[in-house]
Amino acid sequence: MTERSIFWRRHLEAIHAEGISTVAYAERERLSLGSLYQWRQKLKSDFGIPISQAPSSSSGFVAVRVTEHYEANNSWSLRVGDLEIHLPGHPDVKWLASLALELQGRGI
Repeated sequence: MTERSIFWRRHLEAIHAEGISTVAYAERERLSLGSLYQWRQKLKSDFGIPISQAPSSSSGFVAVRVTEHYEANNSWSLRVGDLEIHLPGHPDVKWLASLALELQGRGI
């Protein structure tokens, strides 16, 4: 496998692992949406590599909008509906994922 195909495979695997849409991932990472789709097809057909599609919007995932907030103390705030959580620093990604699953389980 070439470096180029490894590069695109890693992005495609990240899309699946994060449960994010290909469109949202392409925008966030500033990648060509067309290239992501082409490489997904190419890797499936050329190498027989199963690259899963990102879950559809009916999968129960909730759209989250990330905004940057700069303060001298480097604190973060997370708002989900009427719930607002203030954090003293950058939250751990695994913790955020666990929180999202818990909130989703409670219908928030």
